[in-house]
Amino acid sequence: MSLVGSVLERAPSGSHAAPRLPSSSGMSGFPVAQHRSKGKSAFVRRREEENKIAGPPTRIREVPVLVPQNTRFNPGPLSVESDVSEDWRDEIGRQNQLRVENMTDEEREKEKQEIFERFGFDIGDILNKAKETREKKRKRELDTLSNKDPLHVSLPEVPITDEEPDRTASPPPYRSISAATSRPSTPNRPPRKLRFAELSPKDVYVYESAPPSPRRKTLLALPPPTADDETVSLGSYKGPLLKNNTEPEPEEGTPEYIRRRYFPSAPATNPDLEWMKAAISDTPSSDASPLDQVRFDLSGIPIPRAKSLALPTHLGLHHHAEGSHAGYTIDDIFLLARSTVVAQRAAMLSVLVGVAKWLRDGCPGVEQDVSRDIPSKTLPLLKRILFAGLEVLPEKGSVGARGIDVVWQCLIGWETREIAALEVDLEDLEYQFGEIELNLPGSTTSSPAPSVSALIDVIPLDKVLPQIAHLVISPPDLGTTESQRNLTSNQHQLLSVVTRIAKHSASAAEAIVQTPRLVAGIVNTFLLLPVTPSPSALKCLTTLIVASRLNAQAICDPADALLKFVTGSPPDPDLLIGTLRVYTALAKYGLYSHSATDAQELWMRLGTHVALLRASRKPRDVKVVEAWAALLEAWMICARDPHRTSPSHDILWSRVVAWGWGDDVLTLNALSTEAQDVITLRMVSTQSAIWGCISAWLEGARVNAVRGGEAEREAALMMLKADFESPSGTGQRAMGATVTGLKTELEDLKHTLQISTLANAAVYASSLASILRLSLACSTTFDLPIPEISQLCASLVSSPVWSMADKTGLAGLYGEVLCRQLSSLLVQYLRFARTLPGTTDDMWLAQAFAIILRLRVGDEDVALDLLGDVLLAINSEWAKPRGLVVPQVIWDRGGLEVLLPIFTHVVQPSRDVRVAPVIASPKSIMESTTLRVPTSVLLTTDWNPAGLPLARDWPLAPLDHILRSGHEASVFKRKGIFPETWDTSETEIVRASLLLAKLGRELVRRFASALVGSACMSRSEVVFGCMKVFMLEHEQDHDKGTDEVFRDAAVGQLMDDLVAPFTLRGDEDEDGDDLEVVARRFLGATPFYQYYTDFVALYDAVSFAHPLFTRLLLPPTSMQYAVDYRRHLYVDFGHLMKNVRVPVDAVIAGGMQEYLYPVETNKEMIRAYLRVLFSDAGAQGFTQLVALHHVSCGVWPDLKVKGTEDEDEAKKLFNIVVERGTADVVRDVMRYTQRAEGSVVVPPQCFELGEGVKAERMALIRRWCASDVAEKMVALYM
Repeated sequence: MSLVGSVLERAPSGSHAAPRLPSSSGMSGFPVAQHRSKGKSAFVRRREEENKIAGPPTRIREVPVLVPQNTRFNPGPLSVESDVSEDWRDEIGRQNQLRVENMTDEEREKEKQEIFERFGFDIGDILNKAKETREKKRKRELDTLSNKDPLHVSLPEVPITDEEPDRTASPPPYRSISAATSRPSTPNRPPRKLRFAELSPKDVYVYESAPPSPRRKTLLALPPPTADDETVSLGSYKGPLLKNNTEPEPEEGTPEYIRRRYFPSAPATNPDLEWMKAAISDTPSSDASPLDQVRFDLSGIPIPRAKSLALPTHLGLHHHAEGSHAGYTIDDIFLLARSTVVAQRAAMLSVLVGVAKWLRDGCPGVEQDVSRDIPSKTLPLLKRILFAGLEVLPEKGSVGARGIDVVWQCLIGWETREIAALEVDLEDLEYQFGEIELNLPGSTTSSPAPSVSALIDVIPLDKVLPQIAHLVISPPDLGTTESQRNLTSNQHQLLSVVTRIAKHSASAAEAIVQTPRLVAGIVNTFLLLPVTPSPSALKCLTTLIVASRLNAQAICDPADALLKFVTGSPPDPDLLIGTLRVYTALAKYGLYSHSATDAQELWMRLGTHVALLRASRKPRDVKVVEAWAALLEAWMICARDPHRTSPSHDILWSRVVAWGWGDDVLTLNALSTEAQDVITLRMVSTQSAIWGCISAWLEGARVNAVRGGEAEREAALMMLKADFESPSGTGQRAMGATVTGLKTELEDLKHTLQISTLANAAVYASSLASILRLSLACSTTFDLPIPEISQLCASLVSSPVWSMADKTGLAGLYGEVLCRQLSSLLVQYLRFARTLPGTTDDMWLAQAFAIILRLRVGDEDVALDLLGDVLLAINSEWAKPRGLVVPQVIWDRGGLEVLLPIFTHVVQPSRDVRVAPVIASPKSIMESTTLRVPTSVLLTTDWNPAGLPLARDWPLAPLDHILRSGHEASVFKRKGIFPETWDTSETEIVRASLLLAKLGRELVRRFASALVGSACMSRSEVVFGCMKVFMLEHEQDHDKGTDEVFRDAAVGQLMDDLVAPFTLRGDEDEDGDDLEVVARRFLGATPFYQYYTDFVALYDAVSFAHPLFTRLLLPPTSMQYAVDYRRHLYVDFGHLMKNVRVPVDAVIAGGMQEYLYPVETNKEMIRAYLRVLFSDAGAQGFTQLVALHHVSCGVWPDLKVKGTEDEDEAKKLFNIVVERGTADVVRDVMRYTQRAEGSVVVPPQCFELGEGVKAERMALIRRWCASDVAEKMVALYM
């Protein structure tokens, strides 16, 4: 604040024409100054007096020009008179002297007294001393100036002529200095207007200069002189000429530029200024990675290396230690992000947002060395960026706002491209089909893009969530909106961050709910206080609820506040949909269903409103109907068994009857019977929700109503039967659209697995499941196209769509969610098919064996019921009429029912996590701990019964628990699994498991042959399952005299029956994964090679050349596996090969080519094959053919691949055979041939050579052997 106020002149007390007498007050001094606002100022009066004498000023119309002189320039005597006369002190002194002379004596005395009173009586001496000092200083300056170079003398005056160029006139300058330097006119007079000469374009010339710079502006100047201009010559310079400086001008802004421009006399090399110079070498340090050398601009975009040194300094890209390069490295950015300058911190945080986007987009615009370095650096760098944002969350202003941007970009923006690639509305998908934990460590795509889960895992939620709770209420950008009740952008970002963390895992969601004031802050800030509530907050609440039952119980308290979104007239559709879905999620836990009773009038009005919306085709209105139907269905399931709700009897079936919900849902269905040209996908989904609601009402009536709900079924049939049987009915048309749509989508999924296509298929599958469920509830078939539905379900079982859940990233996760809808359809079909008159027990069992593999997480109750039915149905009474040869000992010891406790644990290994099914039940609302699929159920790294979905070898799962009986996850380590009467032995478990596997395969092959490949065990799974039986003897004490399980007659026969279809004489050539992949589910991190070495060692110890044991040694030795397996058997345990006497047609393989091609090139294995051929016992069957093939291929060029022939090696190998082999071996090697393509020929057909091949081989023999030996060898071809 300035301490000087406005300076105003005092009003004059009288005229200056005559002096005034002193006032009677006795005061003395100068008269009071006359203020210009009260009259004319002295400057104005003086100007007027001058105008009276000289006349009014005339405006000069032309600019005067200089006239050249004929005299040359001659320096004259030094003159400083003009400088002295122009001194402002002299001018003021003369004016003061004139004023004092005009005063009277009294006035002079009065002014003198005033000066003495103000400054003291010694003021005169002080002023004299100051005058003397000024005079001395002026004299010294004149003496100094006179001693300088003659060039610094004054020039003679240049006369001005009357010749003027033709240009627009401008006003002449004022004659007096005082007038020219006076202040603007007084307030009482209008302001004077300044006028300038008007310039034409030819009067201005732009001189070309150096390249433009932000600190160098183009100047306007007069045009350059031309030849015809009359100019004034200032003479010729006689002094020394300056040398031409060819050194380039330094870059503007550099220290050298500043020295030359402003300090030319300073030395060029100053040690004190070395810190300002750029580094001499731009070579980065050896320990810096290529990514660390990348420089980014202020948008987070990499700057090419070629441009880094060429960019100007005004772009703000040089504020770092290495000033010669434009842009900031990663380390520079993180360093400046901790700057004490707020603006700098905010700018660097914005750069980090851009860097995160650049990483998300795949790091475009960088060199190859950087691209190779990025995959290993992306996740650590992203974590640093995230924590840079988390660190500044508590900050206020722009720094805190940019910190929220950084966190949002790392957690939300990181997945935007992957979400966009799915081409589906994930929010709508989650509302329709449920959620899944988005917890995927590692990379989500083939590009270097780590998942967001890897970032959330490292966030200290106990510290970050309380900060977010405060920021939700008071964000850094608070006040940037028009109203304080409007939500800011930072608040929306924080809400999305909280929602994403809630989706990560159940523990993260529970941490959010347990954070003080966080959930309450979300409800108040986003739903209750703002002018426009946010539906996203309702989505966040739904995500927290579906995460766990504990969260749902905690959110029941603020749920009452959401009723305000139901009371609107009419209610906002988006808020109403979100509210209904919140209550539906709570109802699926059996919670908060008392709201239907407490606010029954409100819900009745809403039912009337929804009935009016049923005829609408607006997407939001259709969603309202769908959400209302889903809520009614959930509440009616709760009312079916009120003992299952929390608290019990929270809602009663009698209230459902009193409210007339059954009539309401039938009315909704009746309002949908209007003919429509096109049945859209959304209409199918809404109709499916209505059918599901009607089914829940009929199922509840069957339990609670009179006579098993017969009256309710009749009422439903009166309306639904015509709807499904009439061609114009909504039911018939929607069913036709459903069957056709599902068939089309499944056909498309055979070619390309797209999540968008699968989402459409899920809608149709859910609709068809609702139709089948409704048919079961009504105890009628509704004239459904049963053959077409049956064929569609069979196609669904064998469809490749189930592999969608195995994909990485979000596509795999949401693929699992959508596959649950497909499995729900199969479950409803299996229940429906059992009621059809033409379905036999065998057909249903075959369907059950096929469909049980497609059950997903949440279908545990269905799977256990299905397993119980299957195990009870297969008994001795069932086996005898069919002529099945089953050892009687199995039926005597309880049959297959003894496996039910084990399978119960196999299907549902965890008691802590119970996932709700797609279609809720009274049991699920009481026992479910979560409504979404936990990824911990889907992803396992070691042996741990993972539950559903089951693998194809699930009938042999009891063997896993026997082998892992000491493991904490084994069923034998759990208490309460087995009943007290259960006393089944290990051998009996093996018998029952093998029988179940055998019968399941035969049932599917006979009644659903098209499903064998997808529903039955593959060759590798059968081989590995039989290996497990033999490995039961591993590390057992055989000295106790206990019999080996594999020597049991029933066990041996069942294993032979299992492997028979997969031998060369069998009829099965289909195979799935190889042994290493199949074994991984059981072995976990243990390599299959280690398991195989134990298997071979066990064979050596206890087998005694057991036939099946011997055959199981061979599959890993095929050419499809690493040479280590063959080396272990043929070299390390070569002494066992004399016992391997397996006929070729008894080998377990899809074809003999697996053991013959590609040709063996390992020299150690070739020597092992030679030992087999040269053994005393002689090779037979399989081993003879394999050894003979690989040795012969090493000798004869016609058996090798072209380009791999090595005649020297072939010659050596042939000579070894001739020298050490028997006559039979030599003859077999010389005559062996084989087909590289097609079926393999076996002895004796493989010894039939063509004449051309014989001639080629005889020529080689004559070249390799001595003549006498060669003739003997050639004779073998005759």
